[in-house]
Amino acid sequence: MRVFERLQRAMNGLRLKETVDISTGLIDDDEHLYRRLGDAKPRDLQPLKREKAVNIALYMYMSNPLAHRLTEDLKDWVVGGGIQVRHESPELQDVLDSHWEDHVNNWDISQHEYVRDLGLFGELIMPTFINEANGHVRFGVLDPGLVKRIEYDEENSRIPISVIKRGKNKTEKTLSVIQEDPNPASASYGRLMGDTFLFMVNKTVSQGHGYPDLLAMSDFLNAYDQFMFDDMERTVLMKRFIFDLEIKGANKKILQERSDLLKNLKPGQVYAHNPGETLTSVSPNIQASDNAAAAKMYRSHVLGGAGWSEELFAGADQVPSSSGGQSIGEAVLKRVASRQRFVEYMIKHEMKFVLDQWWLHNPEMRGRIDRALTDPDPREVNKVLHKFEVVMPEPVARDMAKISDAILKLTLAAINALNNVEGELMTLEDARKAVAVAWANFGVEIDPTIDDGTKEEAETPEARKALGDETEAEMARELANKNGDV
Repeated sequence: MRVFERLQRAMNGLRLKETVDISTGLIDDDEHLYRRLGDAKPRDLQPLKREKAVNIALYMYMSNPLAHRLTEDLKDWVVGGGIQVRHESPELQDVLDSHWEDHVNNWDISQHEYVRDLGLFGELIMPTFINEANGHVRFGVLDPGLVKRIEYDEENSRIPISVIKRGKNKTEKTLSVIQEDPNPASASYGRLMGDTFLFMVNKTVSQGHGYPDLLAMSDFLNAYDQFMFDDMERTVLMKRFIFDLEIKGANKKILQERSDLLKNLKPGQVYAHNPGETLTSVSPNIQASDNAAAAKMYRSHVLGGAGWSEELFAGADQVPSSSGGQSIGEAVLKRVASRQRFVEYMIKHEMKFVLDQWWLHNPEMRGRIDRALTDPDPREVNKVLHKFEVVMPEPVARDMAKISDAILKLTLAAINALNNVEGELMTLEDARKAVAVAWANFGVEIDPTIDDGTKEEAETPEARKALGDETEAEMARELANKNGDV
């Protein structure tokens, strides 16, 4: 800015103009060297600082034990035993399986890497490679450090349109971000099209880049790491000792000889001397208090910022507190569930792209699978083409003993409510619903509305008595009403 002001003063206020090519009368062709002021969002870090943040996060992951565990634990809780994709159509399931099991994609292993890198770098950029013969899709990964900038729609800053990648010799390569084709005249109308996927976390709406999970804790992680190294060095020094040899009336030569002799002593050997010599071992007296409390304070600060509980990283002698408020399990579960929802969206978006590319490159197969796939309306096609689910694992291990006890108690409570003499506390259908919810924790789905052919029989007083829905007194009253006695 200062250079520009000095230049303006030197030109007596004349305005700067673009150079015009005399031969063509056009402005010189250097637009590719400039960028719009709106390319970078105001809330983003400067490019060099953002690149530094990514490098610091990677360094922490590689060298800092606590940072490494924070990253791996979140990944392990999110992915668990593995994420799966299930399509209602067996033929389209084969399409997804072919992509999923491809030796390059290898989703059973890659899903762990993708979820880890998403949190580690804050961005996951996945270029696509399509076999034009059959629409088979392979995914790659672009290092966030190679991204020069991300460009957004001029009308809607929430829509990224391209990723600008650094090339060799200061060149650039533009990768279009995969979006739904909005052009009704296009053969790919309604399908996901583009060069690369772009997923970002840890960003505000006004930011154009995602940022690492470890960014906010990086300084404290480094300080905690340095604290542990310093304490370790102090402990090593406390265990060291030196010999203090005192010889009365000895000259420098004799002292040097005795010193050399002590240096060459091996463990178990004896040093003999007369009463004129005094040999003692001396340890350094480092006045340092117990640092356990300080270490716990620093660790708790880091773990609190990362959204984890101290007890999950504590030793076996420490147990979670049972104080009031939100439990530790619930707090961690919500954090994991939040990232799981994002990963579910991410994989669902990618699998839609895989199916869209199959649909575009295999028109002869559409009608063989389902007539709806030949419908000109993309919405009707998607009802069949995109009818799949991403199955996410349970973020926590089930406590089967507690669940079993809860189901037993709930079932007994439902029976007591059905047998209530004073009045109807619960209908049979409500009781079945309650038990069905409890059994769902075991992975057993019970439909309380299923008509098993006994509904009409169950309407009789005798049947309801057998089901525990009425007491003897209630059955007698109903029979009396039916016969006109009352």
